[in-house]
Formats: sequence, C-alpha cells, structure tokens
Amino acid sequence: MSNNFEDILVKSCIHSFNTFHLHRKESFYQKILQDELFCHNIKCKSEECNNIHYKLSDNSIETLDGGLNFRLDLKYLDTILELKALYHKKDDSLSTDHFEQLCDYMEDMKILYENQNNNINNIQGYLINFGNLQLEIYKFKFIQEDNIYKIIGKKIYNLKKTIRYKIE
Repeated sequence: MSNNFEDILVKSCIHSFNTFHLHRKESFYQKILQDELFCHNIKCKSEECNNIHYKLSDNSIETLDGGLNFRLDLKYLDTILELKALYHKKDDSLSTDHFEQLCDYMEDMKILYENQNNNINNIQGYLINFGNLQLEIYKFKFIQEDNIYKIIGKKIYNLKKTIRYKIE
C-alpha cells in the first residue's frame, strides 16, 4: 500500500474531524470517514466481524467459538482503522488500552496470514482519535527482529481543535 493511501487517510480524517464544531460519537466519525474515503475510491468495510484465532503447540490454528469475536471499525485490504472519539474536558488522549486493542487485532490477523503464507509486512493499523480537543493518528506495522515479528507504532498526525464558540 502506498503512502498515497496514508495521505488520503489523513486528509479524510481532518475533513471528518472538522465536520462538526462540537464533539460527536465515534459512530458519527466512522460513517463520515468511510464516506469520505469512498469519495477517493477507497472502499472500506465497516464493522467487519472477525473471529479470534490462536495457534496450538502443534502449530495448528483454532478459532474461539460461541460468538467470541471482535468487530473492526473500518478495514481496507490489509489495513485496520480503529477509531476512538474520546471526550474529556482536559485531556482526551489515547491510553495504553486503546493501543493494545489495535495490536490485538493485528496479532490475530498475523496468525491467519502465517497460516495462509501471506506477507505479514502488508498488515498495518491506524488508531485514530477524534477527540473533543484534538485529532490524533497513529500508524502501526510489523517489523521483524531476530526472526520475531513485533508491532511498532508512531504518531503521524496531531491537530488541536480551535473552539468556535464563546460563552459570555
């Protein structure tokens, strides 16, 4: 996937973030972002249900049964878009739990890719926070060190919101 996707994603997130002057729910931003990406011929799947997979000691892959699964906010090819809309008056930054949620989704996708001999390096994730006070975008990808795949993340964009109202 080219950097063109990332450029379009960032611009689409900015547009989605600036659509409302006051904070909205995550589902609002999810729909707006999906529609905005579609305007750029990027067709994301929304709320895709994924089973949780795990590898046994004999290297076979099993799936958790009983409706134990997760839903991806948006997915485009090998890319997961995990959205948040945190609302805190003083600090609406992402927490470790949010980062770990995306990493869990990526690890689950990695298990399937290994089983299907797909390229793990194609998997990437974006954690996007449409916060009350800021838009944050982090990019995550796998790197291989000493034959072990690790996930690294980096903040690629941050925009502080200008409040457009005043109470006197």
